[in-house]
Amino acid sequence: MVRKSKLFIMAALASLSLTSGEAMAHKLNFAFANCNYQVEIDENSNNAKLIAALPLTLTFEDYGSHERIAYLEDKLDIPASVSCNPVRGDFTYYVPWGNIAVFTKDFRTSQSLYRFGKLSEELLDAIANSGQETVTISVIE
Repeated sequence: MVRKSKLFIMAALASLSLTSGEAMAHKLNFAFANCNYQVEIDENSNNAKLIAALPLTLTFEDYGSHERIAYLEDKLDIPASVSCNPVRGDFTYYVPWGNIAVFTKDFRTSQSLYRFGKLSEELLDAIANSGQETVTISVIE
């Protein structure tokens, strides 16, 4: 009987450690200029909407002096009630316009801006200098 109790407790603790604290992540690949860059984004319902839309081939353009943006053909169904205080390297989505935004500089808190995750310095620099080159974002299975 004691052995069964110990096994039950061990199984319960293992289950608890899988469900509390550590979120799963999706791995994305950004491919352009004959290079590949990997990024991890958290697994949640809004990020799942991006994952469902992948792969995407986008062309980024400068917007102001603080971000590069790329428009999606179809908007993602992310609630406009989100907000974000973007910093350099943030990979975001602006709900009203339906565009991806990569912040090259820190910016003010913005309503209707959703943060998918953060890009590495190497990827951020590559996107900042990508000109009109297309970027393909896909899921790494």
